[in-house]
Amino acid sequence: MIARRSLLSPLCIAPAARLVRDIFFRPFRLKTWLLFGIIVAIVGFDGGLPANFRSSFEGMPEGCDAGAGLWDLAGLSSSHVLGLLALAVLVLVLASGVALLVLWLRSLTHFAFVDAVVNRRVAIIKSYRENRRLAASFFGWCVCFGLAQVLLFLPVAAGAIALVLASGAAGEGDFVWIIGSIGMLVLFLVVGIPVLIAVGVVRVAAVDFVVPVMYLERKQVLDAWKRVLEVTRGHRGDTFVYLLLRFVMGVGFAVVSALIVLGVCAVGVALLVPLVTIVALAVREGGAAVAIPAVVAAVLSVGPAIAGIFYVWRCAVAPMVSFFRAWPMVFLGSCDESLVAVGRVRPRIRVEPVEPRVEVEPGESACPEGA
Repeated sequence: MIARRSLLSPLCIAPAARLVRDIFFRPFRLKTWLLFGIIVAIVGFDGGLPANFRSSFEGMPEGCDAGAGLWDLAGLSSSHVLGLLALAVLVLVLASGVALLVLWLRSLTHFAFVDAVVNRRVAIIKSYRENRRLAASFFGWCVCFGLAQVLLFLPVAAGAIALVLASGAAGEGDFVWIIGSIGMLVLFLVVGIPVLIAVGVVRVAAVDFVVPVMYLERKQVLDAWKRVLEVTRGHRGDTFVYLLLRFVMGVGFAVVSALIVLGVCAVGVALLVPLVTIVALAVREGGAAVAIPAVVAAVLSVGPAIAGIFYVWRCAVAPMVSFFRAWPMVFLGSCDESLVAVGRVRPRIRVEPVEPRVEVEPGESACPEGA
């Protein structure tokens, strides 16, 4: 068993950093960067933080009363209301289908990412074929976890809607509004923040620990969760420090990634400005006959350009994202030697010099002659 003190030492991070260095820089191959860029573009990276929940009324013009706008819906005819409901259901179904498709693709790619880090080569299609059953198990868990999050936040959403309706009927200065606002604030501080933290920890544990265990031991998702809890139970303090460092380093990665994307966008804008200028001049000189073809050509050119900028950004951050995939596997291998896959933490052992023993025959002196 690896010494416990070594789990918290920089040696736990060093093997992951060396592995990433060897994959991307020893030797440097553009193909490796491009293939890992595809994986990173699909999987993404959020630092382990839960998704942001923005107000549905964010960005409304000043003086616009959201509650009053909701009350105005009562003046619509039944046909208009049914039409709006049908449209809302259609949009919800389409959005859910797209979300499930993306989630399935991400579940497959999580295992392709682990496979690429462990074997130091990217084989996306092969990994999809070999790990589709594991990905299906993880996909099912992700769907259930997402539904659980919705159920957790339904009371908060219902309270917010009730507060908006009350404000629309009584006015923001009313006593009901004040009490409701205080209640919502207390509910968010007491319940919302702990739930958000718990959701973030579960998401990080699922991607960092459960997926590698599923890949290495070919376990289904629930069995992998049991294995992860078994491994980390004896290293609670180390796991807490890992999650804390994971959060801090995730924030640092987000800052570096933002700087990189700003640089990539600046280059992209510099390349797109001449195109937009040419289109504007063509529309100006050619009139309406040239306007529509020029706009269509601009849209067809700008769309791939934006996608290319996004892909270049993902390729640029691929080594950092790969580090966050290798690091938890090194940590798991430090907790349990049977899970060693990409690196091993060697405890620091101080070796004291030992003087050689000299066998002395009876009647002989142990001191050399002339001493």
